[in-house]
Amino acid sequence: MQYVLADRVEDLSPKLRDRLLWGRRPPRHVWHSFDRTPWNHPWLSLAHIRAMRDFSADMRAAAMESIEKIPGAERSGGYAFVGNLANAMYMRAQGIRRAGLAIDVIGAPGDSYAMSQPGWEEFDGEIEGDRLGMPEWQASLPTVEHFYAFSQIMQWADMRLREFPSFVRCSDYLRWPVYFGHLPVLKKLQQYDALFAAQAPYLAYLSRRPYLVSQVGGDIWYECARDDELGRLQRLAFGEANAFLVSNPWSFAHARRYGMCHLIYVPFILDQDTYCPGEPRSADCLLDQFRLGYFGATALEAMACGLPVIMRLERGQYDALCETGAPPVLDANTPGEVCDQLNRLAGNSEWHAGARHAHREWFLQNHGSTRWSMDYFALLLLTARNHRFRFHRSPLRRPLSTEEREYHATELANAPPFPNYQ
Repeated sequence: MQYVLADRVEDLSPKLRDRLLWGRRPPRHVWHSFDRTPWNHPWLSLAHIRAMRDFSADMRAAAMESIEKIPGAERSGGYAFVGNLANAMYMRAQGIRRAGLAIDVIGAPGDSYAMSQPGWEEFDGEIEGDRLGMPEWQASLPTVEHFYAFSQIMQWADMRLREFPSFVRCSDYLRWPVYFGHLPVLKKLQQYDALFAAQAPYLAYLSRRPYLVSQVGGDIWYECARDDELGRLQRLAFGEANAFLVSNPWSFAHARRYGMCHLIYVPFILDQDTYCPGEPRSADCLLDQFRLGYFGATALEAMACGLPVIMRLERGQYDALCETGAPPVLDANTPGEVCDQLNRLAGNSEWHAGARHAHREWFLQNHGSTRWSMDYFALLLLTARNHRFRFHRSPLRRPLSTEEREYHATELANAPPFPNYQ
């Protein structure tokens, strides 16, 4: 019956089709929710962040204890890190391979941006900024093993369901046929024991392989905020993961907005031997962002290499979240404060050297591969063995407060016009 329905569903009236596929709430081209300033979310009190830090530490410790019971011969396997915006997954893979995992990186289909290609990390040259998105520039980048990229093949979505592999769910195909243009990727993912996905977590969900998720920014912030088919698929993909591994406090704000409680704080990892002092030969410091108050892989690369970072930081939130407190970045909120910090670095070589050392040491303790690779290993191995993590004690399970509900309503009412794109 499902095959008949799959082949003839487009012949049904739109109203009946929506009733069958979506119940009483078909996708709409509107926002599901919105938050312009997640760093100001009322849940992000220092007490709540500390509670999530402690809960996450308990979850990681329990995972480490669990894998101690697994014989060494049963710890092997293959893993795919899916989506590679700004090389976020490639950099993680480098650090986690230190724990002995065999990891392939699968780029998001259609992402031809130069900085999403692993070769960019090994590239010692220049590309004009307005050409970074042109596919022909990929030929200038070094080839990197264990990286795979696929084009989106839309004609696959026109096939009948009975011609699809057995892992395809009828309900998924009926609701999101356009995303089965990624079928070559989904078939590739079948060979792995578990996946770790960001940017396009829906690929992990549609593949039906065990998986973890993380975020790169726009996926959880904007795409999950949509109430169209893309937004619903992204929220479902994040929500169905065995765990959502997060590195920044604002992830908790998004979780409260979407009703997610399966978050574990696991810092973004970099290979501390690849990213080390002496690597950036032409820089004395890094100027990062001056609005969000959070840092990503770019600032971490700088800290790992011993470069002082100038940025706006939500210092109190990081003090509550990080193992050794907030990073020693140089705080600046205004152009004048940026100039003051630059002058301070340029005018005192001894202080500059001390800042470089402090940044590197903080990185090693809070994001280095020696410290964190086994935590990732444990979570991935247990996911591959179909172990389901339990989040009944997560602080995120607490009901929304009145203040949160009012904040969500205000932010949605003040959301920008809805962008219609796939």
